[in-house]
Amino acid sequence: FLLPSSSFPRSPSHNAVEVLNVIEIIGFVDQMLPIIISKYIEDEDYEALQMCTAFRIFLVSEAKRLNKEEKKAQKRNIDEVVVGVKSGKYHSLSPSRSLVPGMSISTKKLIENIKLLCVKSDIIEYVLPRLLLHPNRGPLKFFTAKICLLEVNLSEILRQKELTVLKSLVWELGGDDLEHDRKEEVYGASANFSNFARKDVLLALAKGVLLKSDSGSTPASKHDSIDSTSGLPSIKSAASWVAPNFMYLLVNIVLYKWHTKSNRERFQSIKCLKEMLRFLPSQDSPRYMPQIMSAVNNAMTSPSSPSDLLDSDYFSKLCLVAVTTLFDFIKIVTSHDSTEVGENLVSIVVTLYPLFDTTEDSTFRGQRFAKEKAAEMLEWLASGKGGDKLPPFFNEIPFLPSARELQPVRIILEKKGVSLDDMKLLHKENYLEKNESDYVLQAKFYSRMNILSDLVASHESKSVRKVVLEHMTDLIKANRSFFQNLVEYEELASMHFLTVVHDPFSSDRDDVGDKSVGSSSYMASVVAQESCVNGGFVTNLLRRLLSRC
Repeated sequence: FLLPSSSFPRSPSHNAVEVLNVIEIIGFVDQMLPIIISKYIEDEDYEALQMCTAFRIFLVSEAKRLNKEEKKAQKRNIDEVVVGVKSGKYHSLSPSRSLVPGMSISTKKLIENIKLLCVKSDIIEYVLPRLLLHPNRGPLKFFTAKICLLEVNLSEILRQKELTVLKSLVWELGGDDLEHDRKEEVYGASANFSNFARKDVLLALAKGVLLKSDSGSTPASKHDSIDSTSGLPSIKSAASWVAPNFMYLLVNIVLYKWHTKSNRERFQSIKCLKEMLRFLPSQDSPRYMPQIMSAVNNAMTSPSSPSDLLDSDYFSKLCLVAVTTLFDFIKIVTSHDSTEVGENLVSIVVTLYPLFDTTEDSTFRGQRFAKEKAAEMLEWLASGKGGDKLPPFFNEIPFLPSARELQPVRIILEKKGVSLDDMKLLHKENYLEKNESDYVLQAKFYSRMNILSDLVASHESKSVRKVVLEHMTDLIKANRSFFQNLVEYEELASMHFLTVVHDPFSSDRDDVGDKSVGSSSYMASVVAQESCVNGGFVTNLLRRLLSRC
């Protein structure tokens, strides 16, 4: 019924096209088979499996027959060939003797082909996670007893397909329904098991652990033991499977091909990461810092144009889930070693910069909540709740955005003696009364501009670079005289660079003058030293900016 009738003469060329048509149909059927067979197994519909298997056998036999007839026609070099079925070859048995009407296939052969089809690699990889996710044990028992006739070792298959099945199950952790996704407040809770959204996935992971373990029990009895367990043993079982494979899941579910994912896939990926953190032991957490920071940074990067964002609300929620995920991860790491977070504090703060570049009257609630959550996280870090060693690390951050949500963070840091040079440089008139000289501020301005230009040149996120450039612009506007001095020093720096031979590895400098921070010759000394290697601040700044163009 999907193929042209074979009762009419066909030319060899037409016959070749017909072969291609059959092959194309087989390809389409094979693509849909995992979904179809999974549904039939869940419904425990063996008759439908018989028909499905027989149909594929029919398609393969048709392809072979048509291909054989085509080769005969080419060999005989004839213009016409009758593409038909030899008498008695395909219909030697009475239809009444076959399980499938119209096909002469023995019951034994059909049963064997059903089993082979269901354990086919691409099909079992799709079916097995669905069997584990199913709330009842009927489909799993149907698969092992009725389809496989207890001849297939399901535990061995699961061990062979372990990572693929685990990846499919963990992907479901982020697959909540749309109504659940619309409730932004659900992302405010930290990683714990009391508010686990997908308990069915948790149970499926526990089933998988028992199924792949070596024991004498049958799959059905394994399922019974799962049904009788309480929540806590299931959590421990699931964690014992996820934790050892955390890096594989992090790379393949979250990071792999991020830029080719749709907005919804990105959203689900970050939600999966948030749920995966529930299974991460604190002692193992520091090793995943680079990958998780990369994932959060990807999520925080806005699309290059509005057309890239089919649903802006998804991006808004993506930012919220990313910040919450980062906060959860930081709490896990600090519970083991707070200095690990301190050493990465610059990366953490810089990643959050794009959030504070949004307007105050943001259209999307998720983005506003994300800003509040980010401010809460920085306040938690600054207050020392994550460890007394954390606040001093704030001295190393390039700057703290001047958003109202971050004002409590500034107050806490000031009380702890952490100097935020960016605020002094932007509002220097408030600090000159405290006997802080122009020369000190100019040195800080020079140092801060160097740090920011390095960040523009090195950071991979366009959104972060944009915020940093805007801050550099604000600094230059607020300190025109300082920047003018740097321009004037440029000629001196250029001459120094071109005419004086220096050893860049030598710490011995012959520059004359008072080198103290508060002296009038301090900046000349600093610029002279800079020129030994780079040839002048302004030149170096332009080179760094142009490198990103």
